[in-house]
Amino acid sequence: MSSLTQLLLALLPLISATAPTTTEDFRWLAGRWEGHLTSLPLAVAEVNFSAPNAYESRFKQAMRLTSHSAERDVFENTEPYDKELMSTQPRTTTYIRQAADTFIGRSNIIDGDGKPAVVEVTYTRLR
Repeated sequence: MSSLTQLLLALLPLISATAPTTTEDFRWLAGRWEGHLTSLPLAVAEVNFSAPNAYESRFKQAMRLTSHSAERDVFENTEPYDKELMSTQPRTTTYIRQAADTFIGRSNIIDGDGKPAVVEVTYTRLR
């Protein structure tokens, strides 16, 4: 199961009945993306999202969907912050869909020193 699918399956029971969000709402994320950090223009981030039903066992965050629309999704990390685990640094993550092949990922984090910070990356789908 992909990390995206695991995340969404974990989130579905937490979503209110008035928000009929399903894994299909996130199918647009499937693929390979390259991003450039706002604060470090020369740095490059790469992320791969698997389509629902693929298998990936390394996902460790517990992100809860708190807001969903066609253009924006907001997730909150329900795992307590642990400075030893990088996966607990993001506290909230927002995906802002700019176009079919572009989105912004913005995470409010607690960094390795325990200080709040923001990481923002503009991703473009790689073909």
